[in-house]
Amino acid sequence: MAAGCKRIAESQRFEWFIIGVIVANALVLGAGTYGGIDDAVGGALEAATSSSS
Repeated sequence: MAAGCKRIAESQRFEWFIIGVIVANALVLGAGTYGGIDDAVGGALEAATSSSS
């Protein structure tokens, strides 16, 4: 099990996936600080950033 996890964590595809998640998160956070974003996308940004708890 540990060897499989290590293989996944060290794979190039996984690294690019994590980079993509980080970039997407940065874009959502940045969009949240832009004043006119609510008019452009409505509640979609709020739904993407709110937690379900």
